[in-house]
Amino acid sequence: MNLEASIRRFHGELHGGASRHSFMRYEEDVRERHPNNRFRGAFKRGWGRAEKLLKQGGDYCSPDTLRRLTWWNLGYRFVIWRHRKGKEPGDQAKAYEVFKRLLVPPNGEKQPVPPTRMGKLRRRTRSRYLVVTKREARLATKAETKLLDDYASHLERKHHELNWCRWGNLQCDAYEKVRNNLIEAKASCKREDIRMAVGELFDYEFLGRKDFKKPNKAILLPRKPDLESFEWLGDLKIYFVWKEKDVFLDNAKGQFI
Repeated sequence: MNLEASIRRFHGELHGGASRHSFMRYEEDVRERHPNNRFRGAFKRGWGRAEKLLKQGGDYCSPDTLRRLTWWNLGYRFVIWRHRKGKEPGDQAKAYEVFKRLLVPPNGEKQPVPPTRMGKLRRRTRSRYLVVTKREARLATKAETKLLDDYASHLERKHHELNWCRWGNLQCDAYEKVRNNLIEAKASCKREDIRMAVGELFDYEFLGRKDFKKPNKAILLPRKPDLESFEWLGDLKIYFVWKEKDVFLDNAKGQFI
């Protein structure tokens, strides 16, 4: 098997979630979609880290380090994977170019929709909430994570389970498989946040169309939104779930609670 064919096989195992090896698992793909020489260097350093480990011994990267897929640990993972197959790593520079092509297809080539990957929602769910300052970002992330945790606990008491779903580097906040509920959480009821959630829900519905068909869509909020928000989302068939004291309510006749 030549190097490119080997990389394509590795790529399929890595993104398909079928590998039994812990070093192949990740939760979020954060690689730059149009990598430059800085990322080439990161890939090279990760590659070298794995080669040094295999030759001199030492500690493998922890699962927490590998939780996010980066250019650095992509090189690391591939060298370890090749070693497990009884193969030499091969040409590092050529390998990087192949991985880059797999991430960014040539102009005119249609980007395939990644397969849906699903797993039980962890309490460490990361937020993609964008704000102006770092301090505000930290506060928004903390608030959104707490809201998701509380909602997951509420559903567990009613014997419902939340999962995450991922398509390449995109991941929804929560998905409940039994009732086919697709949920996007926001830390505030501001109109701009609700608008962002609407776009994300439609995007995830499209990406998961083979698995979801027509999911029930809702936005999870820390409190009940204003009447205008109910009105303009009604025609889109997107509902709200909100926290009221120690319970959660929705405007979908209990579909999400």
